[in-house]
Amino acid sequence: MDVQEATTRRLPDLKERHLPENCREAVNTILKETYGYEQFRNLEIYDDLFKGKEKLCISQGQLIENVIQEAEKAWKGETKIDNILLTAPTGSGKSMLFQLPAIYLGKEYNLLTIVVSPLKALIVDQVESLQELGYMRVAYASSDLSPEQKMEVYRQVREGEIDLFYLSPELLLSYDIKHFVGERRI
Repeated sequence: MDVQEATTRRLPDLKERHLPENCREAVNTILKETYGYEQFRNLEIYDDLFKGKEKLCISQGQLIENVIQEAEKAWKGETKIDNILLTAPTGSGKSMLFQLPAIYLGKEYNLLTIVVSPLKALIVDQVESLQELGYMRVAYASSDLSPEQKMEVYRQVREGEIDLFYLSPELLLSYDIKHFVGERRI
């Protein structure tokens, strides 16, 4: 019987971070007009867990600007796009990190942001919370909606009336993405 030696491989080194210093004024305007906040919250994150537990403080605004810049690079057809992976505790403001860029990108470029979540209660809560704040270009589709309600949401998404679309995984797996978005750019 052959026994292979177990080998441990280190993950690739982290890329050097280049977060923007600030976010653009239009993003600050959305923060005030949609959410009612005057400034972004700061987040304390681990710098590099491979090197220790040193932390650094970054602004939600820096992360949001970075997300927007990377989305703009993709929209322009650039191929070197960076992703962000962030874990943070409940209540730390993670939702704003994708909602605010979605609002900006929809307004500026008519781009659609899709959020896939298996938690229907969370989907409904986030959509209703944004609608209560006055942002109406948000919707969701899940198995809880009637076929007529889903078709109306899909129509709104395809026709550019919705810029932030929450979708359950089972629906995403059941249909081709064009069924939901038509010719919209994601």
